[in-house]
Amino acid sequence: MGLLEHGSLQEAGETVPSGGSGTRWPMFEYERLALAMHSLPEPWRTLLWHAEVLGSPPSEIASALGIDPDAINASLQRARRALRAAYDQRHADAPSAP
Repeated sequence: MGLLEHGSLQEAGETVPSGGSGTRWPMFEYERLALAMHSLPEPWRTLLWHAEVLGSPPSEIASALGIDPDAINASLQRARRALRAAYDQRHADAPSAP
């Protein structure tokens, strides 16, 4: 399962279902994730989008983005670490939910 595969938004709710765990994520968590994603350099955003949202395999990503197939996994690891760090920073900076 990719980072962003957590189900669809509820029309009138403040939470959204998470992927398979039975827990629910508050809407502000998705906002923090979106802000963290947007803070990354464009090449990493594109790489993560193809891998995590579209679910493309590394060989397809390499072909679509013109990246050396041998470099995809290392690039994805760096992009994921950067996204995690950006999300953690936004989480630390944000006030607690009511």
